[in-house]
Amino acid sequence: MAISYTQSISSMEAIPNSGSYNNIIYKINYHIEGNSGSFSDTATNDVTLDISDINDEYNFINYENTPEFEETVFTWITGSVNSSKASISSSINSQLEFSNNGETLTFSY
Repeated sequence: MAISYTQSISSMEAIPNSGSYNNIIYKINYHIEGNSGSFSDTATNDVTLDISDINDEYNFINYENTPEFEETVFTWITGSVNSSKASISSSINSQLEFSNNGETLTFSY
C-alpha cells in the first residue's frame, strides 16, 4: 500500500528586527502524518535555521501568512521533513508486517 502524507507548519519563531530585515524566521515547528489504509504514524519536529549570513544575495523572503509561503518554508527544511517521512514509512511498514504475521492458522487432523 502507498503511504499518503499530510504536513503542516505548526509554528515559526522569528527575530522581529535585525539590521535592515524584519521578521527573520529562525525556527520552524512542523507536523507530518502518514496514512496507509488503517495504519498511521505522526512526527512533530522543529528545525533551527542558520541565519548568521542572511543577505539579499540569498533572496531573503519576507514572512507572509499564505499557503505559498508555507510551501516555501518546507523547501528550507527538506532534509528534516524527508527524515521524518522515512521514520513514518518505517513505522507503518512495521505495522503492516506485524499485521500480516499475526494470522491465525487452523490445523485439522
